[in-house]
Amino acid sequence: MSERERRSAERRREVFPVSVATDGPIEIEGQSLDVSTSGLLLTAGRIVVQLRFQGKQYRGQLVRAFPMESGETAFGIKLDEA
Repeated sequence: MSERERRSAERRREVFPVSVATDGPIEIEGQSLDVSTSGLLLTAGRIVVQLRFQGKQYRGQLVRAFPMESGETAFGIKLDEA
């Protein structure tokens, strides 16, 4: 399936500032790449995350996010070198 076939609406190039806020204290600022009636594609700077696992804390950055069939969103995190 091509990238174009996966899209639910035709895209057009639009460039403007974008701010995405979450329920928590996180805010992501970036710039749109293209928009459609059903969504937009945007760029953002480095999104730093902190993970706790088995009593240790790790830092990394969000490198990918995509919807899953279950309705959840999967996030790819690249850990910083220890």
